[in-house]
Amino acid sequence: MPEYYISTFVTPAIFSFILSLVYFFLYKEEGQRYFKLWSMAWLINAQGYMILLIYQFEQSLFWASLMNASLVLGTLLLVLGTLNFSGKKANLSLYFISALGMVWYTFGFYFNISYILLNLPIFILVGTATILTGLIYLTLQEAKKTGKIITASSFLLIGLNNLMYPLSVWIHTPISFIYLVSMLAKLGITIGTLILHFERNKINLDKTQTSYKVLAENTTDIIFRYTFQPHQHLEYINPAFTTATGYACEEILSNPSLIKNILHPNYHHLAKQLLAEPLHSETTFEFAVYHKNGQIVYLESHSIPQYSSDGQLLAIEGIIRDVTQRKQMEEEIRMLEEQQKKQMKKALSMAEDRFSKAFYNSPYPMAIISKDYSNIHVNYSFEKSIGYQQQDFVSGKVNFKDFLTEKKEYLKLTKLLEQGVSIRNYKFKFINKAREEGIGLLSVEKIEFDNRESFLLAINDISDLKRMEKELTRLDRLNLIGQMAAGIGHEVRNPMTTVRGFLQMFRGREQYSELNKYFDLMISELDRVNSLITNFLSLAKKTPPELEPQNLNKIINNLRPLLETDALSQDKHILVELADIPEVYMNRNEIHQLILNLVRNGLEAMAKGGTIRLRTFMDGEEIVLAVTDEGSGIAPSVLEKLGTPFLTTKAEGTGLGLATCYSIADRHKARINVDTGPTGTTFFVRFHPSGP
Repeated sequence: MPEYYISTFVTPAIFSFILSLVYFFLYKEEGQRYFKLWSMAWLINAQGYMILLIYQFEQSLFWASLMNASLVLGTLLLVLGTLNFSGKKANLSLYFISALGMVWYTFGFYFNISYILLNLPIFILVGTATILTGLIYLTLQEAKKTGKIITASSFLLIGLNNLMYPLSVWIHTPISFIYLVSMLAKLGITIGTLILHFERNKINLDKTQTSYKVLAENTTDIIFRYTFQPHQHLEYINPAFTTATGYACEEILSNPSLIKNILHPNYHHLAKQLLAEPLHSETTFEFAVYHKNGQIVYLESHSIPQYSSDGQLLAIEGIIRDVTQRKQMEEEIRMLEEQQKKQMKKALSMAEDRFSKAFYNSPYPMAIISKDYSNIHVNYSFEKSIGYQQQDFVSGKVNFKDFLTEKKEYLKLTKLLEQGVSIRNYKFKFINKAREEGIGLLSVEKIEFDNRESFLLAINDISDLKRMEKELTRLDRLNLIGQMAAGIGHEVRNPMTTVRGFLQMFRGREQYSELNKYFDLMISELDRVNSLITNFLSLAKKTPPELEPQNLNKIINNLRPLLETDALSQDKHILVELADIPEVYMNRNEIHQLILNLVRNGLEAMAKGGTIRLRTFMDGEEIVLAVTDEGSGIAPSVLEKLGTPFLTTKAEGTGLGLATCYSIADRHKARINVDTGPTGTTFFVRFHPSGP
């Protein structure tokens, strides 16, 4: 191959390929995008020289277009890499103009345009882009002059060279000279960009070091480096050491023994261990030192060892944090926890004491039974009601099933307990120590007692209640008998009326006049029996009375002459005080009977000259009838039994008067209250305005 082709095409191609490899290596090492773009640009540039060499032997549209595309694309990538390096973005017009140039060259070659017109636009485009790239390098702010001038000058030179290339046929410049200048310029670009890259790295490194230094000098954590080669010493420590310990950095750097002097004695063994057995990985540990003012400072160190390739420990770097406040908080928390434990223990003790008092002093029989029924505790009410003592259960003489009446009852209860079913007011039968049967309502709650799962049993002994129910049943039967007696009373009354009529007839005859005193006695006794039957009938009456709106004052006024006559016959007085009261539903005849009974009882309770006060008034919404006597009062033993049939303090009394009053009041849904004392007694009958 002629020397011309080697110097013109082959040598620049090889040189461009070598530059491409250099940039690719830098890209793999540092990963910067501009290295990648430059590597691709020089590779395409090398390819372009080889295509140009082929074109010298085979001048076709294909090789011409490919050569043109390589030239434009290589220049474009070179410019893009430069823009990326300088931190600027490419304008879209750059891509458009590049594409337009390649289209122009392809069509121009196809239509056989003159050499000057064909190449001039392309090389003007490439030259202008290259010159502008050089100017970009001149404007870089963060670059030193050496690399900036070499790179910018090389781009300007190659740009001018590209502009002169189409004119070489006119000015008769050797092509080899143009390619030589281009190759030298590209070499300058390579050298200049490398210088710029390393200068930038140095600037960035300086900035990073400055930033790290500012960060290290101003951080609140202590940063240190302890070197082992060539000899052990503290190489660096930041000012946070002064804040934490009160000692200046220069003091500890110039006096290595200060570390040992300020280290708390409790941690001397840790220091010896670290020096004797160097760290093999990241390690975190705590230690304490004395502050310059004598106080103890707690520190936490996070250290990282650095080893050489042959496994030799070079240094230890790390961060030390002041954890004194955290330690104080931990101590406060520990003390608080201790205090809380004491309080909880005290509260638990108080709760246990309260539970113990509530358990042992409860009025209800209670027992605590372990889940396996081996341990039973009972309270005092249990001992009193059931009869078994705590010692009976402790000694094993009695167990849970001994006070249940039936085995199936025991099996049913134990099954419910084992299933954890909630038991509330379960009715069961039990046998006390005296072998008497009782009835109770059982409630069970699962608890923990003496660190054992147990059951708390509470028994509501309703044996007395059941006995009362039986007694009420008996009284109901007596009531039935009373009603039957009342029915019989009606049948007795009829012949008594006949007998009384004949006695009155015989008394009126003159031949029997000497027997009149006997007739009067018999008639009086018949009237007394009739009155007794009337009271019986009133007590036995269960049908509701016929009620009509009545004014209590009007009933009293109608009775007033009769009441005053009774009082005057006994040398006593009636005082009537009636207030304005509304009407209320009542049975006139029954209220008539109630008033007569109360007033006559009062008259009988007083001595001669006494006064009965008969009053009506309103007490809230209630209409009140009050009958007050001036007797000596009612004895407490009698007072609590008032209203009971046949209860009387009079020699000839039947004990049915007040019982009838209570019965009438009950049928009218009224209440009778009694206020008694040495100066007299008052009966208050309270009616509700809505009636019964």
